[in-house]
Amino acid sequence: MRHIPRLSQRLATSLLCAVVGLLVLLAAGRAMASRGPDLLYPNLKTLPPTDLQFDRELVDEDGDGVGDIDRNVLRFSNTIWNAGTGALELRGNPETGRLVQRVYQGNDGYLDRRLPDAAFTFHPQHNHWHFDKFAQYELYREDRGSLKSIGQTGRKTSFCIMDTAIEVSRPGTTPEEAYYDKCRQDIQGMSVGWGDTYASHLYDQWVVLGDQGLHGLKDGKYVLRSVADPKNLLGEGGRNQNSERNNKAVKCFAVVEGEIAPRTC
Repeated sequence: MRHIPRLSQRLATSLLCAVVGLLVLLAAGRAMASRGPDLLYPNLKTLPPTDLQFDRELVDEDGDGVGDIDRNVLRFSNTIWNAGTGALELRGNPETGRLVQRVYQGNDGYLDRRLPDAAFTFHPQHNHWHFDKFAQYELYREDRGSLKSIGQTGRKTSFCIMDTAIEVSRPGTTPEEAYYDKCRQDIQGMSVGWGDTYASHLYDQWVVLGDQGLHGLKDGKYVLRSVADPKNLLGEGGRNQNSERNNKAVKCFAVVEGEIAPRTC
């Protein structure tokens, strides 16, 4: 009987590697096909605060939703806008209070990211629902080229996230009309190219000041810092660190004889 020659060990090993490699490629191809197109993430950008002005207000310092202590405050307007490839969309369950961020995949579906540390909270002063922990305001005093925190932070860290005005129009992705236009408990969001502005006249749109000077700040140089999503609760593209760096913006100003004066940073 004629014997079939045995394959050399090197040839057998090569064939085995080739088969394994082919199986890996096929599996990867199936995985890529199942994932579909890339996820369209939002990219939150903060604009420098504007319309700074001193005021006195009844401030809610115990968190019960009622302004009960008269304080000096620094009012300002703040804008956060979406420079990403997809909408920022938050969906809440009014019955359970659970919240997810919905990230779309073009026309091929979406991914819901659970947000266990976030919530929609009803704010009686505004009579609508806010997304908590969406913004943070900090005030610093500039002294000899360095910034020193003076302890003042903004209590206004929640937003009703919605389309207020178009900041940068991107054809094909920026809707001409506001899509997210209500402060609801089940859905809020911000379209691509649109911004959400909280004007200086709104309740809680301020930093509470101390007792120094005429309005709570003594004369000097100051920096107001605004940060969107300070706890990094929201997905903005995974490993794209640039999408997190531009969440911050500053406004430099001076107090001269008790009045706010503009200055460059």
